[in-house]
Amino acid sequence: MDFKKVDLSKISLTKAKDNGSKGYISGITYGGQSLIIQTPPMICIYDTEAKALKPKKAGDAALPPVSSITLGVDKSTPAIEQFEEFLGQLHGRIQDLLKTNAEDFFGEPDDFKKLPKFVKQPDPKYAPVFAVKMDFEADKSAITGYKITTPVYNRNEQELVAEDVLKRKSKVVVVFDVAYVHSAKPSLSSNIRVNADRVLLLSGSTKKRKFDFIIDESIEKEFGDVPDAVKPDAVKPDEAHDVAETTTNNFEDDNDDI
Repeated sequence: MDFKKVDLSKISLTKAKDNGSKGYISGITYGGQSLIIQTPPMICIYDTEAKALKPKKAGDAALPPVSSITLGVDKSTPAIEQFEEFLGQLHGRIQDLLKTNAEDFFGEPDDFKKLPKFVKQPDPKYAPVFAVKMDFEADKSAITGYKITTPVYNRNEQELVAEDVLKRKSKVVVVFDVAYVHSAKPSLSSNIRVNADRVLLLSGSTKKRKFDFIIDESIEKEFGDVPDAVKPDAVKPDEAHDVAETTTNNFEDDNDDI
């Protein structure tokens, strides 16, 4: 997608709601609708799974289960560099909206200078990363006790088992929802929640085999660096849709008009 077509002035926050002792929730919208973004092709840094985190030390309270797909931000790739620049602009817009509405939302001013950025670099020895939350549910048959429910597809629209294919070094495109800001009490320490809507697997590997998936020509045209694949005539291009609209299984092509 062309991030230059995104009109940041259309991004707004819903009035923050007190969700009890944990803090406030403020929804993020684009022209009154959900803000849906598609990444360029990116590489998974870790295996993706849902699991419960272990307490830092014995006797600590149990931590809730989590699941995220973590993508490497390769700044040598033009499409990813543009994506990172856009995320920086989006972060700045949300930060400004929080600051402007702080007294109305929370009853006190705040500059929200500590609002975490979308792209993080925990260790300077390694490339920065971008993480997106994945949906999951309890599953006694799974090794971790949980299974990912965010849909993962190949270009034939076949649904795949996320844990089997979203491995380290897999190449993917992720469609995600910039959903809301959570502000904790009483410090107003805030985080932006980003949820994966669906994932397109371009290529990857398992312990048994390496595989490439058929991909739409629009992805290849826009981003260039994609796996070689034979594309039969039966493959139909996806219908374009606005960046701020939630769709079904389709991924955006390069005819999208924001």
